[in-house]
Amino acid sequence: MTFDIENRIDRMLDVTVLTNDDIIAVGFTKKENRQQFVVAKFEQDGQFDEQFGQDGILHGDLSADQSSEAIMVTPGRSGGFYVLLNYFGDNNRIRLVKFMASGSIDSTFATNGLYILEDSTRRWTANAILVTAKEEILLTAESGALILVLKLTSTGLIDQNFGTEGHLILDQGNKFQRTLALAEQEDGKVVMTGEANVRDNIWKAFVMRITADGIIDSTFNKGGYYEENLDSTLTSTGQSIYVTKENKLLVVGGLHNGNVYDALLIRLQSSGEPDMTFGDQGGIIIPTSGNNVIREIRSFGNDEVILAGDRVMIKLTDDFALDNSFWNQGIKTHINEFIYGISINSNQELIVAGSTLQDFFLAKYRLASTTSTTDLNQNNIHLELFPNPLKRDVTVICTLSSPTWIRIDLWEVNGRILKTLLHKNDPVSGRQRFELQMPPNIPAGSYIITVSGNKGHTMKQVVIF
Repeated sequence: MTFDIENRIDRMLDVTVLTNDDIIAVGFTKKENRQQFVVAKFEQDGQFDEQFGQDGILHGDLSADQSSEAIMVTPGRSGGFYVLLNYFGDNNRIRLVKFMASGSIDSTFATNGLYILEDSTRRWTANAILVTAKEEILLTAESGALILVLKLTSTGLIDQNFGTEGHLILDQGNKFQRTLALAEQEDGKVVMTGEANVRDNIWKAFVMRITADGIIDSTFNKGGYYEENLDSTLTSTGQSIYVTKENKLLVVGGLHNGNVYDALLIRLQSSGEPDMTFGDQGGIIIPTSGNNVIREIRSFGNDEVILAGDRVMIKLTDDFALDNSFWNQGIKTHINEFIYGISINSNQELIVAGSTLQDFFLAKYRLASTTSTTDLNQNNIHLELFPNPLKRDVTVICTLSSPTWIRIDLWEVNGRILKTLLHKNDPVSGRQRFELQMPPNIPAGSYIITVSGNKGHTMKQVVIF
C-alpha cells in the first residue's frame, strides 16, 4: 500500500512489529523546504489504527521553524516502543519518545515520556538506538569526527555508571564517522557498525565493540576497532549488524564498485578478526542490478536472515548462503519502491517500509508465496547459457528489454563471487551474445552465472566438468 499526507514528499525510514503484530512505521513528510517527523500505527491487517494520533498518523507541524525527522523505531522488551527523532535548527536536539503498546505516550519514561539531549557546545545528529535485554537504552549520534554513545536506564534517566557520567565520546582524530547500527552480544557487550572517512573521498565500513559499562573493548580486533579492507581503493559502508548463534558478527551494507553500490556482507569472528571461511577474506559482494545498499538485517529466530535496502531484498539460509527458494535465486528486486526498513511478524511474514518517489510505501510478504518463479520475467533480462554442462568456454545470450549497462559474474553456490566475466558500462539492449571463458584451473562442480543491469538481474546454474 502507498499513502501520502496532503501531496507532500513522504518517506518511511524504519518499521517494527509489536507483540500483537500491530505495525509502527516512522519517517518524515516534506513540503518545499519544510520537513517534519511522521509516526504511523497500523493494525495487523494494514488498516490505520485510528485511535493513534490523527486517524493513525502523528506528525510534526510543517509551519514550525524547526525541521524534524523520525529515523528509527524499536520495540521495548516489556511492551511499547521507542521512536528516535532528530530536530534541526540553530541548536540540534535529539529526542527519544516512549509509547505504550496502545500508542499512548508512556509518561513514566524520562520527562512525561520524552528524553531530550541538549548540548549548547555541539550539534549532534542521532543515528541509531538499541534496547538491551535489561530494557536499557543506548543511543548513538555524530558530530563531525566525534561519535557519542549515550546510555539511559529503563526509566529514561542517564546511567551514571556508563562511560563518563552516562556517555562515551569516540574520537578518531580528523576522521569523520557515523555509527548506523548497534547490536548486543550475550555477554552484554555492544557492537556498532557504520562508516568512516579514511582519506580523500574514500569511506570505509567499520565495527567497534564496547563493554556494558561504556569502555572500548581492547580485546576486539585491533584496539576495539575493525575497518573493512577488502579493497583499499573502494568506498564501503556498514549499515546493520547481527550477532549469530555462534557469536560471530554479520555486517551488511554496500561496496561501491566504481559505478554503483553492490550489496556487501562481512563476517567477523567474535574476536573481531575477519572470518576467512566466509567468502573472500571474510567478505561477500552481491551484485543487485543497480545502486543498492543493504540497510537492514532481520532474523527469523535463527541464523536464517532477510536483508533489505534501496530496491532489493535478499534472503540467506542459516549457513548464510543465498536461499534459492526465495524469489529469483534468493534475491527480489523492486522497481518502483525504495526500501528503508523491514521487520518480521509472528507469522514469519515480512513487513517492508519505504517510499515511492512521492508517497509512503508499506507492504507485507508471505514467504510461502515468494517461492514462485513467476517473478523472473519482471527482471527485464532473459538469459540463455550453452553448452551446459561446459568445460571452459560458455556462450551467454541475454535479451534486454531496455538499454542498460551489463555485468556478468561467476559465483560459487555458497554465495562467494569468483570472477566478473564481463562488465560493459555503455548501454546495450535487445539480444546480446557473449563468448566467455571460465577462469583457468577452476575445479569441476556447480556454479552460478548472474547477469545484472540497471533494471533487474537474473541467474542460472551451470555445471563445469
